[in-house]
Amino acid sequence: ISDAFHYGLKNRIVFLLVIASCAWGLSISGVELLWQPQTKQILGSDTQTWIFGLLGAGYFAASALGNLIVTPICKRFNNNYRGVLAGMRFLMGSTLIILALQVNIFSFIGLYWVLFVFNGIMNSPHAALFNNNIPEQQRSTLLSFESFMLQIGGLIGSVVFGYISKLFSISNAWYIGAMILALSSLCYVFLPKQDQET
Repeated sequence: ISDAFHYGLKNRIVFLLVIASCAWGLSISGVELLWQPQTKQILGSDTQTWIFGLLGAGYFAASALGNLIVTPICKRFNNNYRGVLAGMRFLMGSTLIILALQVNIFSFIGLYWVLFVFNGIMNSPHAALFNNNIPEQQRSTLLSFESFMLQIGGLIGSVVFGYISKLFSISNAWYIGAMILALSSLCYVFLPKQDQET
């Protein structure tokens, strides 16, 4: 575990990808924690329970759609995973800012789904880059290390964004999460060029 940890710190690519995962966990935890109270606030009540179900089902469908369209998108950009990931992460941050501004439930639903389409697009390219840059003998440990850092980010985000939403508003919490998402796109920008990029 110690060797894997030090490898993750010394290898620039792995380090940047782990930081990107941690930032994702931090930011998305605020969305996953607060989307229901934000929906209730927009509706003015929680009596229209079918909308909560629609949003929840759409979350999975949007993620699946993102995974479905990622291959043609990457091919369109000559398998430039760094560029696709940086662009999608920045778009996620931008979408979250716009989502936080919504007062209409229908635009809120649409943007919420768009957010997770972008998220679904990112899964495979990120995993491909990470797996291509870790040694076989440390693969399981480094994957666990990345997952651990993602969970740490999520734990911190749940506490911090919960506090911010209580002290100020959910929208303010999402603005901060959006800025973290957008800034974390730089983790992909600064990645060295990969061999599979043509």
